[in-house]
Amino acid sequence: MKLLSTLAGASLLLPGLAFAQVADISQVWINPGFYSLHFDRNKGLEDANPGIGIEWPIDKTFSATAGRFRNSDREYSNYIGVYVMPFEFHGVKLGAVVGASTAIRTTRMAAGSPP
Repeated sequence: MKLLSTLAGASLLLPGLAFAQVADISQVWINPGFYSLHFDRNKGLEDANPGIGIEWPIDKTFSATAGRFRNSDREYSNYIGVYVMPFEFHGVKLGAVVGASTAIRTTRMAAGSPP
C-alpha cells in the first residue's frame, strides 16, 4: 500500500515535468516543502512539513502546482492546485490558491473529536 501511495504521489508530478519540457524550464520552481505553526500546541501536531513540489507558470496570472509532503500528522499527503494572482502592488503579486489535497487521516478524527 505504501508503494502505491508513493507512486500516486509521483504521478502528480509527471504532468508538470512533461509541461516543463514544453515551457521555458527557467520559469519552473522546485519547492522543498513548508512549515506550519499550530496554535493549539497540545495536539502533538508536527510543525515541520518537508516535501517536494513543482510550480510552473501558465501565464502572468496563473501558475500550476503539484507535489507531496509530510503532513502535520506525520503521514504523506499529495496536492495539486492553481495559483491565481491577478493583482500586483509594487512588484508583489496578490491572489489565491485553488486546489485539492489527499485527506489527512488522524486518530483524533476517527475517534470523533474535533480536528
